[in-house]
This record gives sequence, structure tokens and C-alpha cells, in this order.
Amino acid sequence: MILNSGTTNMHIRCVVIIFLFMTVNPFAGVTQTGHRQNISGSLLSSKINTLHQDQIGYIWIGTDFGLYRFDGYHLQSFLYDANDANTLLGNACNLIADDAEGNLWVGTDAGISRYITHENRFEQLPIYDLNHRRFHVDAYAFLSDDRGGYLLLSNN
Repeated sequence: MILNSGTTNMHIRCVVIIFLFMTVNPFAGVTQTGHRQNISGSLLSSKINTLHQDQIGYIWIGTDFGLYRFDGYHLQSFLYDANDANTLLGNACNLIADDAEGNLWVGTDAGISRYITHENRFEQLPIYDLNHRRFHVDAYAFLSDDRGGYLLLSNN
């Protein structure tokens, strides 16, 4: 069987999703004493675009409709709100990375958002073209350099 990169990526995502459901659903919440703990929250989208574990240990899940943080018991959603500048810049989260300071960088369909961990808020970082018009970014990779900087790769 010949696998191209798209097929390989799909297989990897399927394995990760199956692993996530096997480890989260049947056994999550059962403590060593055998008492069941409730896991609160749910994903608003069934399409998972990216997964990331930060320095603290949270699992971040980027979907087509929002960013989610799982702490082992609760699933907290982070969504774009046009009336709040401290939210994500867009809801379709394609990419997640963290920096040396523990901040989370999220690539969305509308640009980059940085989650400032110690302030529990997002900073919106829209990208503009040379004519100062807002530029739609379909981010697909963050690369870090030796000095702690990031390079964003996009299809646009």
C-alpha cells in the first residue's frame, strides 16, 4: 500500500483520536480509590486540527470551532468574541505552540493569538499586508529559532 503525506497524516490523526478516547472516556475520572469523578465540558466541533501539551501539563485541543484546554477533569473552551479583545482572534485553530515563558501561540483562520498564561487572557495579533489591509492567514507551522523567536509558515 502506498501512502502519501495526506493519507499518513489522516492515519496519525485517527490513531491520536482513538488513543485520546480510549484514555479519556473509559478510564478518566476513576481514581485509585475507585470513585468516579465527573469530567465536565464538551467539544463544540468534532474535527480536531491539532493537539498540544504545554509545560504545565494541560492538553490543548484546536478544532474548527474553538480552542479547548483539558486538565484531566475539566474541558474549558476558548472562543472568539468580537466584543472582547482578550479572546482568540478566530475560532478555527490550526496550530498550537508554547514559548520559553509558558505563553501559548495559537494559529487561527484569522491570524495569531497569544495566550498569556499568568494573565489568563489572549492577545490578538492580526497580520496585515503591505497595503495595511488585514490579511487572512491559514497558519500551518511555527518554527522556533535559537534566540526564542518564531517563524510562522502559511499557505497564503
